[in-house]
Amino acid sequence: MKLLRPSLPTLRSPLRRLEHLPPGVVVPRLRGSKLQQMRRRLIVRDGYRCQCDMCEAGGAPRPITLATMELDHIVQVADGGTNDPSNLRCLHIECHARVSAAQRARSALAGGEAARPGG
Repeated sequence: MKLLRPSLPTLRSPLRRLEHLPPGVVVPRLRGSKLQQMRRRLIVRDGYRCQCDMCEAGGAPRPITLATMELDHIVQVADGGTNDPSNLRCLHIECHARVSAAQRARSALAGGEAARPGG
């Protein structure tokens, strides 16, 4: 029996509108087997390709594996984001370092606190 691999567009789930949590709500970190399950599920969803804006804009997203990918929160937990799959994306390790550095720089410019969406 031949297994058919779904094409990339069917693997991607469209991101629904992200819900933000009120300030002060603690979101538990993903750890251990739950984190590994989430990583495996999301790397398949993202088609084994880096989802950073730079890779997407270049038209040739960087290939990733479980060893070369990190999960990134689209809306940071500190800004009310959650660990819901719709708020997570797979990035190549190097892209994640660049994205995180840019977020830290924006946070520092905003007075040490990232600006909260909607307020």
